[in-house]
Amino acid sequence: MIYFIFNFTVTNVLADPLDKDDFENALNTAPRGLDIDSPAFKLGTFEGNEAKVLRRNDDPNDHSGVLNVTSNTNQIGAIWSNFAADNYFDMDKPQTLSMWLYFGRPFGSDQLEVGDGMSFVLQNDPREYGAISTYDGKPAVGETLGVWGADFDNILHNGSFVTNKDIAKTAIQNSWALEFDTFINRLQMYTQINGKGVSFDMDKQGQHMGNNYPGDPLTYRPGYSLDVGSNGQGKQYFVLNHGEGSQFMNLTNHDWNHMNVKWDPSTQKLTYWLYDKNLDGTSVGTMYTKTIKLNLDEFNFKTSDHRLHWGFTGTTGKFTENNLIVFESIPSFINAESHVTIDNLTSNKPVNAGDSVQIGDALDFNYDLSYTSGTKDWKDILANINLPKQVILKSGDIIYSDGSAEHIDANELQNNNFQRVLKGSLNSTHPHAKIIFHTVVNSVKTNTVVSKQHASFKSDNFIIDDDTPSFKIAVDSLLIH
Repeated sequence: MIYFIFNFTVTNVLADPLDKDDFENALNTAPRGLDIDSPAFKLGTFEGNEAKVLRRNDDPNDHSGVLNVTSNTNQIGAIWSNFAADNYFDMDKPQTLSMWLYFGRPFGSDQLEVGDGMSFVLQNDPREYGAISTYDGKPAVGETLGVWGADFDNILHNGSFVTNKDIAKTAIQNSWALEFDTFINRLQMYTQINGKGVSFDMDKQGQHMGNNYPGDPLTYRPGYSLDVGSNGQGKQYFVLNHGEGSQFMNLTNHDWNHMNVKWDPSTQKLTYWLYDKNLDGTSVGTMYTKTIKLNLDEFNFKTSDHRLHWGFTGTTGKFTENNLIVFESIPSFINAESHVTIDNLTSNKPVNAGDSVQIGDALDFNYDLSYTSGTKDWKDILANINLPKQVILKSGDIIYSDGSAEHIDANELQNNNFQRVLKGSLNSTHPHAKIIFHTVVNSVKTNTVVSKQHASFKSDNFIIDDDTPSFKIAVDSLLIH
């Protein structure tokens, strides 16, 4: 197969956002992410693609890219992983990816005008980088979100309406989509059904998520207007079968929202987590999460190659929002894990969440980084680790699976924070690095809860966060005065 590469250039030119204050807030608060300049990703090659790639800031050492999908009315945008740069979603292998999503805020005089949202998409469409929802040969904005079929023909023609098969043909083919829908399309009166797609969400309340196969006719079911026109005939509309999802959500919260996605080929199940961490990388206790079993037949694979393009589409219609994305990982580039443990060397026991330790106990804080698969080395990793203020650092070591090591001096901990770019790289040949801090529990006057402490490991092509368990320092009652 031959791939023609259409490069795109990172720009700092704003995409003429309608809500400029919100757009500036998005860029000013954008988290660090991957460099999504060419060739890792390609902007959709269809006519009218409004998506642009921006820099997070002017720091020459910060290569974080911010994808601006939409920022004004009647826009459509898309970005796709570039096969020619080894960026793909391999359905035969475990895949993990993560990103930050920004959906703007309610905008306009009544503070209700916002829409339409974005979709995370896996696709094997023959158009590849040109895949997008269309109607009459042109990209279809509004409720399609750039991926679903276009419900734009609602009237009777020669005794028949369009069918769900007709609608499915206008969607991205051989695909699965997870939508983040910020505008509720629930109109069903004759005069309201206007050929612009206004009824997909008859079964939903409020902003919501849903998922299904855009190119499958069963994703769409017909409904009919509650009244008729002067000709005595009604209009037909289609309702989207949203599958498993959530509703009554607050997606347009003027903030960045983190999402993590994992695919398990052994079970053919995909799990996603939304709101799973804060902007500073710390974990969140409450989040949206769903596990979905995917039907691989929907992707219409013709060979044993089960790689898919993955990416995002987004649209606006009459109303608008700032849809932006920061990517943290590319599954084909690097799949890696972080695992944090604490060992009490004095008691010879692990310290789990809620456990107690004593003043003077020797604690080892262990950060295990494991490279599981990928096409690129995980290198130039910036380790940014916080240790509890209730422990004293004695020394530390960084030990790699190839036998090499780095020493950590006690004076490298500044304000309970350690930062260093690791000298070693992780790959399939040398997949492990273990960072160990040797500490002693400091003296405290009363029983003390030690809060969880955050650690991040960042590079230009992979970012991961982790937290230590919270534990207690128990003080002998005879010592409490």
